[in-house]
Amino acid sequence: MSTVRNGSRFTLLPMGTWNPELGTLMDHVLQPVLGRSPNQTCDMTAPLSIWETDTHYHFEMDLPGVELSSVDMKLEKGVLHIVANRPVRADVEFIRQERCFGKIERLISLPDRIDEEKIEASLSDGVLSIQVPKAPEAQVKKIQVRFK
Repeated sequence: MSTVRNGSRFTLLPMGTWNPELGTLMDHVLQPVLGRSPNQTCDMTAPLSIWETDTHYHFEMDLPGVELSSVDMKLEKGVLHIVANRPVRADVEFIRQERCFGKIERLISLPDRIDEEKIEASLSDGVLSIQVPKAPEAQVKKIQVRFK
């Protein structure tokens, strides 16, 4: 899957999970036959939004219930690697469990012309926000038009 806008290309690399809608459908079909433990975990996926301004690429990823200490992010060879974990609650015995817990992982291939030293990230209200500044040579140059 890739997003192309204004000549920028981001490649969302495989997450190692299958289509979440298909997984939900399979759960509903197979649950009466196979049963499901109320404490069973499932692979959690995190929706991601990407947009671009003249000076930055912006990413927002939903991480509900994830604490800051459980988020790890690194940039290696042009790939932004985000790993987070929402731990299973051990202090309760679930009657029914529909929420997912466990490891969340996203890999995003970034464009070449970024300023790696100035990448910023913050976690607020369950949303991870990442700002990746474009390198000066990749930024849009505004040209002032004057009236004659």
